[in-house]
Amino acid sequence: MPLTPLHLIPGLVIYLLLFSYVDLLALALAVVFIDIEPIANLLMFKSSPLHGPFHSLVGALLIATPALILACRLLERRTNAIVRAFRIIGWNPKARRVSLITTAFSAYLGVGTHLILDYQMHPDVSVFYPFSSGNPFLSETLTIWSHTALFLGLIASPLLWYIGKRVHKERPFRFFP
Repeated sequence: MPLTPLHLIPGLVIYLLLFSYVDLLALALAVVFIDIEPIANLLMFKSSPLHGPFHSLVGALLIATPALILACRLLERRTNAIVRAFRIIGWNPKARRVSLITTAFSAYLGVGTHLILDYQMHPDVSVFYPFSSGNPFLSETLTIWSHTALFLGLIASPLLWYIGKRVHKERPFRFFP
């Protein structure tokens, strides 16, 4: 799946239900971070296949996600500055500190949802790179089911926001990260 808003829907659903336990910055960046590789291949390198090593299990889980966790932790040291910047667009969240475990959990969750969506529809993804090539998870049926689930998740977002608010006794998006 190319970098589309569809990658954000699983992160939104997860965040709305688990926002007290999730690092918003890590989750949001994780669902789009590994698509830097296909964008670079498409726009700059003009190489094929578009999805390279960062879309494999080894590259995504052992290289891209730890780099993302480090970047998020460095950005989160500037949480107060980021919160002040959000005020420009009218969002006034409260700054909060999150643990390294929360950041790592959120980053792996975001990358995992991204990979699940990509693995079922891109033939050029080498899932088990460098150990083997090919994509054994390619399936039109799974693609149809995932698009249906994404659509339902988007439609259910207001209800999920309400459920998250009631369960956690706070409003989603009130805190950053």
